[in-house]
Amino acid sequence: MATKFARGILLAGILLFSAACLLYFPDDNWSFPSRVFQQSVSLDPGGAVSLTSETGYIEIRGWDQKRVEITAEENWFPAFGPQLWFSHGSMSPPRVEVDTFDNFVKIVTRATSRETIVRPVHYSLRVPHSVILRTISNKEGDLRIADVYGEIRAEIARGDIRIENCSGSLDLSLDQGSVEAELLDVHPDDEIKITVQEGDITLFLQPEANIAIEAAALGGRFSSEFDLGQPLTGRKIQTRIGKTEGATVSLTTLSGNISLKKTK
Repeated sequence: MATKFARGILLAGILLFSAACLLYFPDDNWSFPSRVFQQSVSLDPGGAVSLTSETGYIEIRGWDQKRVEITAEENWFPAFGPQLWFSHGSMSPPRVEVDTFDNFVKIVTRATSRETIVRPVHYSLRVPHSVILRTISNKEGDLRIADVYGEIRAEIARGDIRIENCSGSLDLSLDQGSVEAELLDVHPDDEIKITVQEGDITLFLQPEANIAIEAAALGGRFSSEFDLGQPLTGRKIQTRIGKTEGATVSLTTLSGNISLKKTK
């Protein structure tokens, strides 16, 4: 009798554990519960921001406020149709460390105390229009930056990079993915460097831009809406665009194409 009672208790415990860990979703009109971190910190125009993460998309957009607004969200989206999922524990926000000093905001994604790896965390940052994006680092995930001027430096292992309505120096390093960068109001002291291991590079410039450009498409080809004054049949080009001294531009892809286009 005691043995049957003990087995009953054990079975009840297993069922309760399963109910806590197994989640059934009958249709596709849902998303896994999100875990959101939010924080706002002061930053004067011209200040610096860095962000280090592991995986997840990153979006950074400029605004008129003298502060950085940080939203970090962990959200899981399984395939469509009925699903059976194991819950991974409490719905606490992702662990994000934010340090501020000397008009500099440093943001780092950390693994929780119960995990050995960092789960995908998606970032949305609002920063002053005038900003130095000192280091934006991510192993996997797309990066989008818009409406800022100053300096941008980013290192991504795998993902696509999109730069829109920006100006200032640019340093992008990407292992696998494509880069599209729109740079406006390019100044002679700006330095623009884009390096991709596997993927295409597309650079948008104003029609009246003045630049000195060196580019190498070692495993692809060139195309340009600007008159480069030379045929685009080789793997390397070195020339000028415009009539006066301009910014220095270096574009390199080991396996991909390079395109120069005029902004509309």
